[in-house]
Amino acid sequence: RIDAHAHVFQNAPLMYELLQRLDVRLLNICVVDKHERGYGEIEPQHKMALEVFRASQGRAAWCSSFDPQDWESTGFSARVNDQLAKTFSDGAIAVKIYKSIGMELKSKAGQYIMPDNPVFAPILDFVASRNKTLFAHIAEPASAWMPLDPASPHYGYYKANPDWHMYAHPERPSKETILAARDRMVKAHPKLRVVGCHLGSMETDVDDIARRFDLYPNFAVDTAARVPDL
Repeated sequence: RIDAHAHVFQNAPLMYELLQRLDVRLLNICVVDKHERGYGEIEPQHKMALEVFRASQGRAAWCSSFDPQDWESTGFSARVNDQLAKTFSDGAIAVKIYKSIGMELKSKAGQYIMPDNPVFAPILDFVASRNKTLFAHIAEPASAWMPLDPASPHYGYYKANPDWHMYAHPERPSKETILAARDRMVKAHPKLRVVGCHLGSMETDVDDIARRFDLYPNFAVDTAARVPDL
C-alpha cells in the first residue's frame, strides 16, 4: 500500500509502527503556503521530513519544495537548484510546486505568474536531470471559482481559507488560464515526470484527465483529497 500524498511533520513512533505493521509506504510532501500555519517556511519542513524519512527507515519517502516568492531576484533559479540539490542528497525523490503559482504570485508590475514562466524552466530542467518527479498542485477545484456552497465537499476549506476562494477575488486568473499554462509547462519538459496533485485540478471530468494522459506521456495524477469529487 502506498499513500502517494501525505503531510507528516511530527516524529511519531506509533505512526512508524503502524506503517510497519500494515506494510504501508507514503510520500511526505513539503509545501510553502503562507496562509497555512506551520507551512510558511520551507527549511523547517525539509528538516522534519528528513527526520521522519530516517526514523521510518525509508517508509516515509519525501518530496522537497521551494519558496517562489523572490522569483524576480537575480540568481533565483540557481539558488533554488542549490537548495534542491541538498534535499536530493538527503534522499528527497521529488519536488513540489504549489497553487500560489498562477493563483497568487505576481510580478512587481502586477502580472500573475504562471507555471510556464521562463524563470522556472532551469529549475524544472534540473529536476528532470536528476531523475526526480515534479508534484504540481496547480489551480484548485472548480468550486474555488464559485459561490460558497454547503453541498460542495470543499465548502469547509474555502470558508476557512478565503485567500484561496477565487470567487471572492475576481481580479485573479481563471482556472482555465492556469491549467492551460500548466499544460504548456508539461509539454515543454517532456523528460520531466509530472504528477498533477488532486486529480490535476480536473476533478469534474475524468475525460478531461484522460485527454491529458493521451497528450502528455510524462503526466500522471494523484487522487489525494478529491475522492469525494469522484
